[in-house]
Amino acid sequence: MRKEKGKILIEGMDLSGKTTITKYLSELMSIERIQTRTLSDDSAIYDFTVAQSKKGKLHPDLINKLYTLAIYEDLYNYKPKEDCIILQDSYFALRSYALMQKKYPETLAKEVHKMRI
Repeated sequence: MRKEKGKILIEGMDLSGKTTITKYLSELMSIERIQTRTLSDDSAIYDFTVAQSKKGKLHPDLINKLYTLAIYEDLYNYKPKEDCIILQDSYFALRSYALMQKKYPETLAKEVHKMRI
């Protein structure tokens, strides 16, 4: 029996149906686990940044720098799984990069682009 492998990323705007499509594909392809938010299984900096962002107590520029650091951590901790299909329901780094490209094209966006996401 041949083992399939690869990565499927479902990305789009909020409420565009990403989760619905991801769940449908997981049933269709018999994929038991859907990866969400991050590439690695755990991202403490991302979780901290989201919590602080919701509290609104940190300056937006600092929040964006924390998101950049979270992307570094996520890529550092990422260990690709072999001989399987990974179904990814969105990835925060892509959304963060899009925002940084608009608000901070000469600073944060260039830092993130160097990571080659």
